[in-house]
Amino acid sequence: MTTKDSNHLPVIPLSPIIQSYILSSNALSQATEKLNEAKQTNPPVSVDVLRRLIENVRVERHRLEALNRKMQSVEAATPLYWDPDTLARQIAIIDSQLMNDVVLDKQDFSAKSKGISRFVDFHHYLSHNMAHQLIYWVELTKPDNQTLVVPPIQPKENLAHHLLNVAYLLLHAYRDFSGFAAILSCLDLPQVRRLPKLWTPHTRTMFDKLSMILSPENNYKAYRHFLYNQLELHLAQKKMRIAIPWIQPHLASIAADDTLDTELSILELCQGQDMPPPSSVDKHRPAPIYLDGLGAVMPVSHLNSLGPGDELTHHWLVSRVYLDNDQLMHESSQVLPLGPEESIVLPSEPSDVLHDSQQKSSVLSPAAPEFIPSISSREENWEGYLSDEDSEIWKGYPAPSTEDEEEEDEEEIWKGYPGPKSVCSSSSSSSSKRSEEWKGYHATKMEADWQRESELKVKQCEWQGYLVQ
Repeated sequence: MTTKDSNHLPVIPLSPIIQSYILSSNALSQATEKLNEAKQTNPPVSVDVLRRLIENVRVERHRLEALNRKMQSVEAATPLYWDPDTLARQIAIIDSQLMNDVVLDKQDFSAKSKGISRFVDFHHYLSHNMAHQLIYWVELTKPDNQTLVVPPIQPKENLAHHLLNVAYLLLHAYRDFSGFAAILSCLDLPQVRRLPKLWTPHTRTMFDKLSMILSPENNYKAYRHFLYNQLELHLAQKKMRIAIPWIQPHLASIAADDTLDTELSILELCQGQDMPPPSSVDKHRPAPIYLDGLGAVMPVSHLNSLGPGDELTHHWLVSRVYLDNDQLMHESSQVLPLGPEESIVLPSEPSDVLHDSQQKSSVLSPAAPEFIPSISSREENWEGYLSDEDSEIWKGYPAPSTEDEEEEDEEEIWKGYPGPKSVCSSSSSSSSKRSEEWKGYHATKMEADWQRESELKVKQCEWQGYLVQ
């Protein structure tokens, strides 16, 4: 197992290939050391002994190189390298192995227990691993990307749809609720949801239907109902590994209420340790499951009967890079830059999520008091800033005088249109009118003569208008 440091890196199991590589490396070192000692022995060893030591070194080196080639063969692989059933089966195998280490002890059962913490850590590691694979796949599908991966990128393939098929089989064929929740959680991360390349109408519909099982409403009622149905279906085989639970809702329920006995009894039914006889397993074989592009998948009755599985798939699953939420956000923004008005709220880190239900006090300090704003019952009117000598107190802006109000009221009263003015007026008034006339474009000679004649007639007598015949 890898270690967990202060940055909350998850503890994940070593792959069988890595374990074999470590053993072969130690064996090669020992064989090489014995060969060097034999060459320096005086008197020298026999030729047969020397040949045997040389052969041992050659065999161990060949074994080490073979393991190295195996690891390199899947170094550039994507999840599309395996069909959904192979991936789902191997995830269920790893979760089942980790479930074996979970100790359901009433006296010492918490999220920090050794078996529980490793089981939860792999859940979060798998979720972030697949989130990275989805983001990286979007980058690989760009036309100008020349990165070589296995298998080569095909235009019609969709990694999100592929992983949803994996989640479907984890739920219905292997009853691995932990792996199922990990796959759906990675698809629900904001770093993944914002990438439109992953989402088609069919993918969105399938995701919405499956994610309903993980709804937190009514204490995860949908998940518990599905789990209870599976337990009731296989309850006759009490010692079977019926299902692999999604441990987070059970831990949250224990932390919130006094339901330790109930939750432990449910987990004990899921865990089941002993291997049943083959006859009892065959009696309860359910109907096969069919997926597009995949043959019939037979659901497994006893999860401990899955065996070690495929070592290459196992190695790939537990040897991928782990990126935290900030690193996933940086990777997602590099693949698709953030829009001008796009804002993303990142979820809490996995290590913090487990204890959110237990944190009731302030985030700044567990002993920090709760802030309650005080409201004064007496309203005080602000009287302005005091002067330097405190001699004058500002009383606000002065109120308008009554005379001004009366004048404004008189102006607001409409007194009708003004009466008509006399056309004939004194020469001074006519000259003032002429001065107010527009001095724009120059009139023609005929217009100027007509204007002079009309002004002369106005001066001589008052114009009475047109005659009525």
